[in-house]
Amino acid sequence: MTNIQKSITRLDMSSGQYRLMAEMMGNVAVAWFVAGVISPLYLGFKDLVVFVALLLSGLVGSSVFAVLALMLTREGENGKN
Repeated sequence: MTNIQKSITRLDMSSGQYRLMAEMMGNVAVAWFVAGVISPLYLGFKDLVVFVALLLSGLVGSSVFAVLALMLTREGENGKN
């Protein structure tokens, strides 16, 4: 178990609160994806390095928050009502 998983397990929240936090993290993941992956396609960068950097940062940010949302969902299902 990683330190993040231990920290999430120690949170004293109901399953509804875990669900709400997971939904918020999912929304942040979508925002990262839109800002870093979809928007550069419409902005038309002339510098390939900037385009790739935005693309990678969008994918990494989106992935991090999606994993956090999944961890919160799993803990909410195992937690108390």
